[in-house]
Amino acid sequence: MFYFAYGKNTNSNIMLTRIPEAKFHSYYTLKGWELKFHGHIKTQKSFLDVVPNPNSEVHGIIWWLPKECKRFLDLEEGLYYHFTFKLDSGERVFSYTMVKTK
Repeated sequence: MFYFAYGKNTNSNIMLTRIPEAKFHSYYTLKGWELKFHGHIKTQKSFLDVVPNPNSEVHGIIWWLPKECKRFLDLEEGLYYHFTFKLDSGERVFSYTMVKTK
């Protein structure tokens, strides 16, 4: 499966420590979305999220992950949004990304 990562999951050291089977696929810019920080640093109850914004974009990485890794991401990251990405090469990929805002 493909997974669009932003924030800490764009760091290959972090991602490969969490999911050693992850394979870099490509860089991607998600148009129509923006990064949003929720919570408070002092309480350590904070997270980075993407929210719709037609005037913004989020830079990230598309990883390929074995499907069985999705359970780990579900526990670690939470809710997902499904995207179909069209890469510069013309290739279309179906991907997941985290969207935690309720």
